Amino acid sequence: MSGIYYSPEQYGLTLVAELDLDDELYNFNMLAVWQDNATGKFLFVTDAGWRCPSPFEDTSVSDLAEFSWSAIDAVIVDEGRNVDAAEAAAFKQTLRKAGA
Repeated sequence: MSGIYYSPEQYGLTLVAELDLDDELYNFNMLAVWQDNATGKFLFVTDAGWRCPSPFEDTSVSDLAEFSWSAIDAVIVDEGRNVDAAEAAAFKQTLRKAGA
């Protein structure tokens, strides 16, 4: 499989962290954060759908938004219907450790 989720290195990116925003069995609602290897900037995007197609299958680098903590918190509040508080905290801790 290719694409920014499964092969981020092909796009000059490193996948830093991901968070499942919904606890549905046959669909996905994910938040993912990448780091641009050339600039060091953190970028993020969400994607939702059924398990087929794959997460972020139609997402390109130009779809990624520049990272900010306020934007990440807004996504978690607005879209994180069933996000476990411990999972959200671990996601944020991973981002902090990466330098976001």
